Amino acid sequence: MTLYARVVNSNEYMHSATVGKVTNEQIVYIFDNADVNLRATSGAPVINQQYELIGINLAGGELGNGKIIGFANPVQSIIDNLKK
Repeated sequence: MTLYARVVNSNEYMHSATVGKVTNEQIVYIFDNADVNLRATSGAPVINQQYELIGINLAGGELGNGKIIGFANPVQSIIDNLKK
């Protein structure tokens, strides 16, 4: 599965990523472009290939192998918590 995360401090607003893991609590993904700068991207939308909002970017950083990882809160988890 490929998704896209909006990176606001980049010349490109959408960056593709490959999903590594999905749980009820988080979506973990690896950016296809290892040069993505994730500064100030918390709260950015994460969308799927159909341009549907699937998560909100929470955090990210560099992996030891030169790749960039991202973490998002799934939209359904956010909705469920708002209902409580």
